[in-house]
Amino acid sequence: MTDKAIEVRATEVPGMRITFQGPISPDGVGMAFEMVADATIHPADLNASLDMMFDARRRLAAREELPIVKQSLAANIAALKEAELDRARHRAQMTSRVERISKNRREAVEPAPQDVNSLAHHDQTIARKIEQIALCRARIPYLEAIIAGREPPELYPEAANDAAMAAE
Repeated sequence: MTDKAIEVRATEVPGMRITFQGPISPDGVGMAFEMVADATIHPADLNASLDMMFDARRRLAAREELPIVKQSLAANIAALKEAELDRARHRAQMTSRVERISKNRREAVEPAPQDVNSLAHHDQTIARKIEQIALCRARIPYLEAIIAGREPPELYPEAANDAAMAAE
């Protein structure tokens, strides 16, 4: 028996180490991905690898954000109901004051400016809550599609229509 030695020489390949990091939750939790690639990699292959890391971070961020958006939707629906009740109470009190003051007068009395301003404030609060609810309702299917790995729906389809109409 003869001892034969096999020698394997290491070949050096120019390479690069790529780190991709980004936040995955609103409270600052982040994630970093690292990959090593040949420096002579074709740009299309490099882009495919980077897209894969980006999609993974995006999916994780959507998984973190979805429960927060659902909770926000529920809270805004409850707040909208409360704001509508507050507006109705204020309107009833305002009407009652106007009727009480106008009772023995020939002409009806206008509501006090502070009552009118307060009513406008209630209207603004209701409009804000309706807008927040609409945003949450649009965001939920968007996040669910990202988590499932599907192409997400258009988040703001009205904005796309507005831009198309402006172009015409």
